[in-house]
Amino acid sequence: VDLLSLELEQDPDGNPNQQSNATDFDVLDDGSVLIANAGCNCLMAWSAADGLSIAAAWDFDGDNPVPTSVEVGPDGDIYVGFLTGFPWPAEGSRIERWSGGELVQTYSGLTAITGLLVTDDGTIYATEFGVFEQGWSPGRVVMVGEDGTITPVLAGLTTPFGLAQAPDGTIAVAVGSTGADDGMIITVPMS
Repeated sequence: VDLLSLELEQDPDGNPNQQSNATDFDVLDDGSVLIANAGCNCLMAWSAADGLSIAAAWDFDGDNPVPTSVEVGPDGDIYVGFLTGFPWPAEGSRIERWSGGELVQTYSGLTAITGLLVTDDGTIYATEFGVFEQGWSPGRVVMVGEDGTITPVLAGLTTPFGLAQAPDGTIAVAVGSTGADDGMIITVPMS
């Protein structure tokens, strides 16, 4: 699927950067695919029947919400995690929860979200890339409560970017995402 052509034709975020940077995707029950595209601050949708379209876009002005992750929850709601633009302020990121095409909840106070996981029981986990102060500080995995409470799960991670859950409940985290030969997957047993 050619993602760049749609960005060049529609410029969904109004930023003339003319780039596509797909960072995450999830598949809906009907087989269509949602794609978080950080390059155009948009969520794209693709299906075999309809092709590619812009499902949602965020204006780059203001806090420059950069969608880096998308998850479809067990209830069918869509969760989108945001990084923000430079200088990636501490607690400047958020997760949005969409239901029926409407924004129904925002979880704020997060930092540089780069990965998102919504488990079968509806628990929300996110990777926080770190805080940028003359380089990136260590990142972490956090759990986000229904009331927005942020609970650290695993800290001291080098540039985490992405989460997945195995059938046994173990959470896998991609770390070392910015350096050559540094990338690896680590697992976090959940009880």
